[in-house]
Amino acid sequence: MPAAVTASTTVLFTFVGADGSDAPGALAYQCSLDGAAYVACVSPKSYSALSSAVHSFAVKAVDPSGNESAPMSHSWQVDAVAPTLTLTAPIPAFTLATGLVPAWTAEDLGAGVANADVRWHRAPYTGGFGAWVYPTSWQKTTATSTTLPDVVRGYTYCFSARARDAAGNTSPWSAPRCSAVALDDRSLTASAGWTRTASTLYYSGTATVTTELNRTLTRTDVQAKRIALVATRCNTCGTVGIYWNGILIKEINLEAPTTERKSTIAVTTFSGVRTGTLEVRTLTGGKTIQVDGLGLSRS
Repeated sequence: MPAAVTASTTVLFTFVGADGSDAPGALAYQCSLDGAAYVACVSPKSYSALSSAVHSFAVKAVDPSGNESAPMSHSWQVDAVAPTLTLTAPIPAFTLATGLVPAWTAEDLGAGVANADVRWHRAPYTGGFGAWVYPTSWQKTTATSTTLPDVVRGYTYCFSARARDAAGNTSPWSAPRCSAVALDDRSLTASAGWTRTASTLYYSGTATVTTELNRTLTRTDVQAKRIALVATRCNTCGTVGIYWNGILIKEINLEAPTTERKSTIAVTTFSGVRTGTLEVRTLTGGKTIQVDGLGLSRS
């Protein structure tokens, strides 16, 4: 007899009758599936290729005199369709946060969503992704979000999840959703002419500042697909150039009517992960350039 909810499209029923006047072997049986007309059957009785729906089975015994017993019945639900799951967070390609919060939604048209499994892996800005990590508390969770604390600056974190329904069907792992934690400015090599400063106003409490022309901040051994600059915008701020392997790929004017600290500014997205040296160069003199970090993502 099947469970109340099952993913199996095949079922097997066994049954036996009793009669005070006739031996059990003298009894005949009639079976009905889903309300259809009763037909002669024997135990065990199997059905296959059942659709995803609620089904019912009934059986009655008939003695040699034609007397019929009251039917015995059983209802159950076949759910052979896997649920669907969509990751809804993290959303930004770059983050300045110290923790990441993956979130998801799941749907199931049959027995209903039971739980989900979530995993993560990461890559430094200098290398590839490591193996997937499966935190115990993230497996078969009934939550719709979780938290990965203490993320490391300069790493790209990717999350993937799958849903499971009450019948045991499991969806495929979702496409990864990724967010890169920006590098702090202290990870950049500064040429002469820069000043290192500290304040709670800045990302990770530090910034690198100059008002001089043609000053550089450099990060070697970068492996990235997406690049962003973290910097201050202000009404006295100047312009910087972003160079990749010595070639200018973008000019960024940091002038703004109001001061915006820790502003994350998209630089470029390559067609794939590239390896090289990234340089931030001041293109104006006498105006403030305040660099707070770099976003380097492998996704």
